[in-house]
Amino acid sequence: MFIKTALYQALGFALLSHALPTTSCRAPGLSLTPVHTVPGTQGLENLAVRSNGQVLVTSIQSPTLYQVSPSASDNPLTVAEFRGVTNLTGIVELQADVFYVIGLNLTGLAAVPGSTGLWKVDLRNSSISDDGTTLRPAEVSLVTNFPDAGLFNGMDRLAQNDTSHVLISDSGAGTVTKVNVDTGAFETVIEDPRMSITTEELLPIGINGLHVHEDNLFFVNFNQAVFAKVPISLSTGRATGPVEDLATINSGDDFILSRDGTKAWIAEHGPNVLVEVNIPRKTSRIVANSTLLLTASAVALGRTTSDHNSLYIAAATNVNGTDVGQLVRADFPYAL
Repeated sequence: MFIKTALYQALGFALLSHALPTTSCRAPGLSLTPVHTVPGTQGLENLAVRSNGQVLVTSIQSPTLYQVSPSASDNPLTVAEFRGVTNLTGIVELQADVFYVIGLNLTGLAAVPGSTGLWKVDLRNSSISDDGTTLRPAEVSLVTNFPDAGLFNGMDRLAQNDTSHVLISDSGAGTVTKVNVDTGAFETVIEDPRMSITTEELLPIGINGLHVHEDNLFFVNFNQAVFAKVPISLSTGRATGPVEDLATINSGDDFILSRDGTKAWIAEHGPNVLVEVNIPRKTSRIVANSTLLLTASAVALGRTTSDHNSLYIAAATNVNGTDVGQLVRADFPYAL
């Protein structure tokens, strides 16, 4: 969730000492590279990597879905624009080149009642020229509206081969909603105290990023500074057991799991930090602390042979005193 530094200061948000943003440090062998800025945004919110390696990014300050090429020589392209909304949050792919995006109108840290919707973006027949001209536009359609949504934020598919259902975190209500993208039907399937907002001392953002691996739902709670998991039914989406804490994560936003589900890389929003969690051991370490990770908010795995051991990070940079969204690549010396 993109939060301006001024809001941190206004609320007196205190970061723990391990998350100081002034130092540039990295784990041995890890390199960070800025890929490209995205004009028209003050920061990036979420991202999804296409099978061809192109990266789709959303922004909390824009109703436009952008595509960023891993090649720094190519400028970002507009993929789709969503009418009637001003902000985009979560994005997930359910079929090859068929993505779903959350759009809403924000006021402070809550959505305007009735403004939240889930949109389908079909890129299978779309085409954009190298100069950014749309030859065949993406097919964009509204799946459903959510009249009572608080702050729909993170999103993932319910199960690995499920092309019909997504899970969405409501950071305001502290709940998880299941949506059938074929029918538009939705229901709240998880409401747990570990997902809720419990303190007024920290920002009122509960469950944030979420991802499913096998029959476990992993999630970050920004307000409670925790990374946790809960076993779920892959048919109903409901919890089948208690929540288990995995690590303390300050200002944790969104994250990605390793392909085998044993590690997580979490973007800490504000401290300019990328944290790696060893899930079986319940340990964590900072693998990157750099100004390249300004307002880091989400992480995704590379999908081609050239970036198989790389992560893409949604972040920002400062250009002439103004923040602008920036995609950053982190190359690791070990398998992800």
